Amino acid sequence: MHDWSATEFQRLVAREDDDVELKSGASPRKLQEAMVAFSNTGGGTIFIGVQDDRTVIGRSRDQGTDDAIHDAALSARNVGHYTIATATVDGVEIVVVDVEGREDEVAQTSDGRVLKRRGGRNQAVFG
Repeated sequence: MHDWSATEFQRLVAREDDDVELKSGASPRKLQEAMVAFSNTGGGTIFIGVQDDRTVIGRSRDQGTDDAIHDAALSARNVGHYTIATATVDGVEIVVVDVEGREDEVAQTSDGRVLKRRGGRNQAVFG
């Protein structure tokens, strides 16, 4: 488990980029898009409980959060290996999902989209 000060965390996630995604909640659809994009672009980390402006609002790792993450991955095709962990920022718990990139296959969302990470966006490869 990581334990960051607010200053350390702000430096770590200076902005969303090729390998950092900030999520305030655990929407399976949004998680799936990020997991697919990271899988197709060398991997990355999703911080759940953090708003886009980097405000830490917190998120406990509970059954509902784990289920949302697993549902997102299992309903997609070929998502890279991922791990779920907890961390704290000035004592506020957040959830951290590390997604590994795929080298052997292409990941797709449940509706067939192939996404890649470009800066802070998950963009369709074609279409």
